[in-house]
Amino acid sequence: MIDYSMYEDNEDFMEILDYLRCNCIACDDEVVDALDHIDSDFIYEHFRLIQAIVAEEIDQGEIYDPEGVEIAQDFMDFVEDINNK
Repeated sequence: MIDYSMYEDNEDFMEILDYLRCNCIACDDEVVDALDHIDSDFIYEHFRLIQAIVAEEIDQGEIYDPEGVEIAQDFMDFVEDINNK
């Protein structure tokens, strides 16, 4: 698991993490629009790390966005089908 304990006291980081947990297929621009009170540079700087944390949580079975996970799983199945042909 990715260690993000150094950010646990950072309210902006944790708010972005919570947002992505609920909207796991959101892109960075969507997060900037949704959380417009957080500095966009901060979001862009930390987005990939936060996205990786959420991906690990999904992989571990800690699902926060069932609809998003279903879309992501369908895409992964599609890619796997292509690779198996």
